[in-house]
Amino acid sequence: MNTKYLEDIVINFVRKDRRDRLLGFLSTPKRYDDFLEALLRDDRFFDKDCIVKLRADEQNPASVHQAITRLGASGKCYVASLDVDLDGQILDLHKVLEKVVGTSSESLVYVPNGPAGYFEGHEGWRMILRRKN
Repeated sequence: MNTKYLEDIVINFVRKDRRDRLLGFLSTPKRYDDFLEALLRDDRFFDKDCIVKLRADEQNPASVHQAITRLGASGKCYVASLDVDLDGQILDLHKVLEKVVGTSSESLVYVPNGPAGYFEGHEGWRMILRRKN
């Protein structure tokens, strides 16, 4: 768990009225699972101004990668996920998108140099996240 990256995700992409709740979960390592459940199982936590919706034909790894790189994101990414094999890892962006996109895996891929991200939820939610200007 990289608290710095997770705090950045909350500050950059989460609605203001939901931030304190999520940051509260992060303040206690025992509540990390609560943090993940709240963030990854409810797309209403995200600030609508940060969401870039994907058309059906853009919901594939190559298109998502291209959209994120257009926002200035590249290289390594941090993954917050209910998949224990991915959660907390810093990995190559392209490789992670290949594993996550289209799987409904409840994962958030965060690229701090963007900052931008990709969210994949259990209800088939797929969206690019970008920091508001």
